[in-house]
Amino acid sequence: MKLLVEQCAQRQMAMLLISHDLPLVAEHCDRVLVMYQGEKVDEMAASQLSQATHPYTQTLWTCRPDASTFGQMLPTLDRTQPWKETPHGTR
Repeated sequence: MKLLVEQCAQRQMAMLLISHDLPLVAEHCDRVLVMYQGEKVDEMAASQLSQATHPYTQTLWTCRPDASTFGQMLPTLDRTQPWKETPHGTR
């Protein structure tokens, strides 16, 4: 990632980063668009990812392991929930 970020800065280029690792995205991107089952569910500044209200975005944000979660179960996605029709107005 460091090399990609350096190259973009040197060449004054943009970078499109496609990832499930939202903490990594928040570190290296300005804006974020989150998709679930081919539909946009969230769009925001990367700095606001930790405050996302959509359940899918929240799950992606919290499912990254780190030292504080060692030995614990990480959150998983409840695929039975119809997240396309959320009351958040995030569509």
